[in-house]
Parts: sequence; C-alpha cells; structure tokens
Amino acid sequence: RESGCSWWSRPLPSNGSVTSTPPCRASTPTTVSSSYMAFAPAWFFFVLSAACCAILAASAAPEGMLDTDPAAASCRLAPDGSPYCKGEDVQLYQHDLSLNQRRLQRDVSDMSTIESGIDPSATSECVEVPLDSQTHEAGRGSGWTQRLTHLEDACLNWNPSQAEEPPRPSGCLGPLAQLVGTWQGFGHATIWEPVAPFPSMQLQGPRFTVAPRYYETLTFKPIIGTAVNKGYSGNKHMNAKCRVEQALQGLTYTQEVHISWGGELHKLLHAETGALMYNAVPGGDSNWTVSRMGALARGITFNAHGNHQEYQGDDVKSRLIRELSALDLRTTPTDKCIDYLSKVEAEYDSNMTSSVDMHSYLIDHSYAIEPIEQSSTVERVTKIDFPQATILNSPFLDKAAKTTNFKSTFFIESVRLENGDLEQRLQYAQSCQLEFSQRLDCISCPGLSRDANGCYPQVTKNLSGCFVDVSRDPSCSQKPYISWPHVQVADLKRVA
Repeated sequence: RESGCSWWSRPLPSNGSVTSTPPCRASTPTTVSSSYMAFAPAWFFFVLSAACCAILAASAAPEGMLDTDPAAASCRLAPDGSPYCKGEDVQLYQHDLSLNQRRLQRDVSDMSTIESGIDPSATSECVEVPLDSQTHEAGRGSGWTQRLTHLEDACLNWNPSQAEEPPRPSGCLGPLAQLVGTWQGFGHATIWEPVAPFPSMQLQGPRFTVAPRYYETLTFKPIIGTAVNKGYSGNKHMNAKCRVEQALQGLTYTQEVHISWGGELHKLLHAETGALMYNAVPGGDSNWTVSRMGALARGITFNAHGNHQEYQGDDVKSRLIRELSALDLRTTPTDKCIDYLSKVEAEYDSNMTSSVDMHSYLIDHSYAIEPIEQSSTVERVTKIDFPQATILNSPFLDKAAKTTNFKSTFFIESVRLENGDLEQRLQYAQSCQLEFSQRLDCISCPGLSRDANGCYPQVTKNLSGCFVDVSRDPSCSQKPYISWPHVQVADLKRVA
C-alpha cells in the first residue's frame, strides 16, 4: 500500500484540473508485513474517518468556492514537513481515492521535486487522468492532460455552430465584452508626408481650420467560436508530458475615418479591419492578455500583444486624467539636426494656410482630457495597452516609407454626465514612425559649414550639393532615414 499520506493528497476534479500539493510529508510506498495485520482494522477506521471528514468539509463549503481558480489556493510543505496552505479550495476534498493513489505514482523527476518540499502538481502544466476518461480518449495526452481551471475548460470547449447556441460562458471575452457594438466620434491626427525637397506635415482633416479633426466609425462584432492553438507542455518537442492548448476568444472590428466638415463626411482617409483577441486559456503563453491584429487597405498588417487593467472607485476620474496626460503624443521627430518649430515653420509657410502656424499642427493632451474633466464622475475604466507590434509593410512601402514602432492605448470608460446619464466612451491614442528622407547628420555638403551639433543650418535649401556620408556615424548604415511620427487621438461614444 501507499502510505497514509496518499489518502490526504489533493484529489483531481472531474475536468482533470488541479493545483496544490498533498498537505502532508511525502513518503515512499510501504509494504505492510504480517506482523502488523492485527492493527489493520484500526488503521482502516482511521482512513475511513479521514475520508468522511473530508466529504463533510466539502459539503459545508460555500457554493461560490466551487469555481475557485486553482492558482489561488496553493499548498506547500514547510521545512519541518508540516503542511502550509494559502487560501481555501474545496476541490481539496472532492476526490476519487483511487485516482489520488495513481497521482502518487510519479516519475523520478517528480519525486525529486517532492523531496525538496514542492509538489510538481503546483507548477506543472499537466495533471494525470484515468486511462478510460473522456479526456484521455480525446487524445490530449497519454494519461496526462493540461491543467485547467473550470473557466478555462469552459472557454476552451465552447465552439458552437451558431450564435448563442449554447451561450458563451461568462468571462471568456475578458475586457473585450465591453467593446461589442458601434462607436462613433471625432479625432485628431497628424502625419508627415514625403514632399520634395523635404517632408511636410499634413493633417488628416480639413487644413483650413485651426481645430482639424476627422470623423470615425468603429464597429466590434463577437467571433462565434474559439480559436485554439496546440503545442507541447514546456515547449518540449520530445518526450513532452502532455499536449497544451491555447484558447483565444474575441471580436472582429472595422474602422473607417473620413474628413468631417460642416456636419458632412468627405473623402475616406483610413480603412482598417482586424481582430481583438482575449487570451482566455494562455497555455503557457501568459505574458499578455489581449492581442490586436489589423490590416490597412494601403498595404500594412500588424500583430500587437498587450495587457489590460481595470480600476474603479472614488479616484477613477483623477487617475484617468493622469493616464491621459502621460500619453506620448509627440508629433515632431527627434532628429538632432531638425528643430521644426524654429526652422521648418518659416521654410514651409508656402505649404500652409497663412492663418495656421506650426503650433496648431501639434496634438496636445487637452483633446482627450477635456471631455473627462467636463463629466460628473467616471465610474469605471478599463485600460488596454499595446506597447509594441510586429509590422509587415507592402513591397512599395517597405522601400518608400516603412512603418515601424506602432503602439496604441485604449480606454473603455463608464462616464456619468452632469444630467445623471451614464455614457460609454472609448478613447484611444496610437502612434507609429514612418521612415523616409535621408538623415541630415549622415550627409556631407561641400562648401557648407556645420554647427556645434554637427548639422548644416538650413541645409534643406541646398541638398542638391550634398551626398550621403555613412562615415559620419556608425548608425547611418543601420538606420539611414529619419523617423517621422504619425499620431492619432480619438474620442468615441457607443451609439449601438
């Protein structure tokens, strides 16, 4: 027989998921000799009493604990061998005794882990299942299957043939559930364009107004089904213990941006389709919770991964304002040879309406902050942040104006207006860099003198006599072009 410890080890629920260790000292199987058979009745009574107590404890547990995330309850062995448990989990007592005995039949590596005081079931991606179980028959592993919480198991296996049949388990969309619907509103955007002899800033909106903006429609629709990726536990492609699956659920989206002027929509500026996916079952890839994939009509696709956080309470409004104020909305490049507020403005007045100076082209934080300051209270905010992305440009753009360093931040807000109405708002800021036009610190211009920074003053008027000189700086070969910011800020409201 196994030692009495096996009767107290944590059971495996019907779905095969379990975390936590047996709250007792691990020991090796022990053979009971005939000289001890006289004590068998007493020993059996002790075990039966323990099992009955365990069942009573499970039946007395609050109903809400039955769906407890196994990761929330962890048991370890203290250095002296006594049990130490953090949290409660009634799954500790909902057990099948024969299955628990099988869980103690571990391989050598697991036994070495137990002897060090850590149960591998607390950290492993896999748990053992009966050979005749449905999970085993489904082919998810030879006697082992992926460790899942109840919610993860429900999300992984939800894949209906049509909408709401059966309904999507609550929680599988994560923060994305708040986005379903149509959002409309205004925004600001700036972009630098290749103009000979040197780039010029343009507005995505009418250029003859000091407050340019565009009108945007953004629609999110739920994907009816689950996207499942499959791999091996621990990314071991040989002798893996079990198969591991990642389950993604999410939304598709369509975005259209038009010039807005005089209450009318004019030409289309931007068209984009894509998807936002929630990492419902990480499957070992737990560094992110939300991903965004998009395709732009002009030949750019991207894939971004990020995380979300939700906050509510008395200080939500002030915290949101701080978050909006911290957004990076810089619209001018950081190239050391270009000071646009002092050099480019005068040089390119001919490209601008005389009533619009360079300062009016800059996006500031007030556009995002003012609507929040005018609200009565902000009851809840969900922030989704995508700090970086993988980008694929079309062959033309890859050579002419390559897009890099794309990042975006979304704020889903429940705002209480002065009249008492609750309004759902979606604010976002996103930016990228467009690489074109030769860096001015990577050229040599015979007959011209450099300033203290190594730059040629007003060189853009005399570029015809200059040539590329990569010897000026080692980075000139690796990054030959100037990075020009493209910045967008939008304030949308849910309309349907």
